[in-house]
Formats: sequence, C-alpha cells, structure tokens
Amino acid sequence: MSFQKHSRKILILGADGYLGHALNVHLRATGWQVIESGLADSKRDDYLHIDIRDKQHVTEGVIECEPDVVIHAAGVSSLLACEKDPSMAHHVNVVGTENIVAAIKDSGRNSKLVFISSDYVFDGKCGNYLEDSPKNPGTCYGLTKARSEDEIIGKLDDHIIIRTSNVYGQGGNFYNFIKNSLKGRKPVELYDDTFYTPTFLSYFSSAVSVLLLKEFVGIIHVAGKQRVSRYEFGSIACATLGANPSLVVAAHQEVGGLLANDSSLNIDLASKIIPLYNPNIQNSFEFLQGLKTYPYFLYSDHRGTIQGLNRRGIWREVNYATTVAGTIRGNHYHRDTTEAFFIVCGLIQVKIKSLVTGIETQFIAKKGDFFEITPMHVHTFEVRESAEWINFLSSSMDDHAPDIITV
Repeated sequence: MSFQKHSRKILILGADGYLGHALNVHLRATGWQVIESGLADSKRDDYLHIDIRDKQHVTEGVIECEPDVVIHAAGVSSLLACEKDPSMAHHVNVVGTENIVAAIKDSGRNSKLVFISSDYVFDGKCGNYLEDSPKNPGTCYGLTKARSEDEIIGKLDDHIIIRTSNVYGQGGNFYNFIKNSLKGRKPVELYDDTFYTPTFLSYFSSAVSVLLLKEFVGIIHVAGKQRVSRYEFGSIACATLGANPSLVVAAHQEVGGLLANDSSLNIDLASKIIPLYNPNIQNSFEFLQGLKTYPYFLYSDHRGTIQGLNRRGIWREVNYATTVAGTIRGNHYHRDTTEAFFIVCGLIQVKIKSLVTGIETQFIAKKGDFFEITPMHVHTFEVRESAEWINFLSSSMDDHAPDIITV
C-alpha cells in the first residue's frame, strides 16, 4: 500500500471508535487527508490495520503513511473493564501510547501527536479542574490516561493533550440509552451525586480542528460549559424530548462506585482560544433532534461576533419580520418550499406538526437560534416576547403566495 504525499495528512489511531469516527468525518469535511487505522479488516486504501500494542506494527504504519499529525483516540475507555483487568488496561492504554510515541520519534517525521485524554486523570473530589491542576487519578482508567500524558510530555515537544468529559451525540452509548429509554417510556435511574461537564460531539470535533489550525501545543480542556449531575443531564434530555419527567429517577452512587464525585473541567482556556459555539445541554439536544441547526462556526473578538448559520442549498428569498408579544404568526405549511428562521431577538414558542406522520413537536426559539421548516409541516409561532427574525425561503413567493397553505 502506498500513500501520496500531502502537506495536511492525518493518521487517526482508533478510527473505529466513537470519537475516532467523528473526527474522521469532520476532518475530511474540512480538507484534511485522513488515513484511518484500527483493528478492522478493511481493504480500503485509506485504512491501515494497526494494533497499538505492537510497537513494530505502529512504527511501520507511521513510516508508511508519513502523517503530519497523529491523533491517538485508541484504547480501552470502560472504567469497569480497566478496573477488572488492570494489566490489560496498562498494556493497551499505556504501552500502546509508549509505542505511538516511539513510532513518531523513530520515523523521523516529527509528527504532531494529538492525544485524547480524560477528566479522570483527576481524583474527582472538588471539580472545576484547570489544565495545571495536580493529577491524582482514582481509577485504573484514569491512571492509564495520566501515565500516557506523562509519556507524551516527557518525550515529544509537539503535542496536544485534550482532556474531555463524556462526549455525547448521535450514536453515543449514554445519549442513546437515555433517548431510547425515554422514547420507549422506560424509567432511567441516574445518579444525582456525580457531577461532570458533558461535551457535545459536534463542538468537540470542531475544536480539535481549530487547535490543529492554530498549531496549539500543550494541554487543554475541551468540554461542555455546564457542570451537571447525571440526573440533571437526563432531566434536561427528558424535557427536550417531551417525555414524562417522572421517567427520570434520582439515585445515589453506591459506596466505592467508579464514577467521580465531581470531575468537572474548567474550560476558560478553551473559551479564549477556540472561537466556536459551545452549546448548553438543552440546545445540544435540540440540535440532535433536528429542531434547530448547529452553527458550523462562531467567531468573536473585540469587533463583535460572526456566526455561520447555514451552508446547505440556495435561498431564493430573504425577509425581515417584526412582531409584538401575544401575536400568533404562521399557522400554515408549504407543499414544496423549505423555510428557515434566524431569531434576532425575542422569545417564540414554535409548534410544528407533520402532515405526513402526524408527529407534533414544539420548542422555544430565542436570540441566535436558527431552524428550518421542511415542506408539509404546519408551523405556528406564539410570540412570548416581542421578536424580530430573518426568514429564508428556498423558492420565492409572488404576490399570490401559491405555496403558502393556511390551515
């Protein structure tokens, strides 16, 4: 197998995992040439079978594809699996990292190493941990991450150590468990005494890309901006999904449980150098359900803010609307036209009903929100606070508005 030289080439170790797959998709979309690797038996030209436990295997892979950046997202991430078999955890997570570091040095490429670390390098007793807070892991998993960090810091100058916390999104185990349980009207017990800063997957993937473009070096915390308990996280999800709140049941972790009491990360550094929108948990669930559209970039400096709203399709008509509190707007649908809205200011209760499936959804739209209404969906706005918005249409409306059907 041979690879063409490219000035922006990334090798992702652990590309078959949840984070590795998400990074692969995002980095490819932003222009990087990505070589995936893992334990799958893929015959694709852009995939390498690499077992990080095998030093020679890793070295040969790095030499073969000549990456400018190596992303280390491989390893065992289960707290319980690591605790049950510390030897296995050490061999995969620590020795695997040692092999990757040695491969980069032996290849002579001086590739930048990006290591996905964890909030569990801390003891989880006080929370709000800074990048330079003392490491003191209380679990076997956390110990393997801490030792891997030390190996990288001690032997490689060009590295990024990204500590994160419970990344969630479509396909994620914890998110899927909560969503599927609530939609199936099954109760879920969640701890109300273990706190963390859960991280939205789209934000995490974008943040990694920004750190590479900025040529950042060092340790940084890339996590959510809300410190919540598992119970609070589930309650927010429940409210956003419109499920019965009684389905989320508060529980206490048993003595000696593996989850940290408070592993929340301080993200002040990331907030300063990563110009991205980091949504709160409620907004992230609205994005995941398709109720609102996640901004693909957000940049702020002393001059103000610019937000990327949408880059799909072509808008044929743009309108600006103002309305006062207490007003009902919309209450119509389009047969063929997609309509989108950016809320400039105000507060609106949005109600949507599909004429195809009969499914009804509703949410609150506020300043900065962007959302789309596809054809055959009745949409009604109840204006809670006087509002202004920009309206986008995929086809223009003439004087007779042929594609507006009032109900």
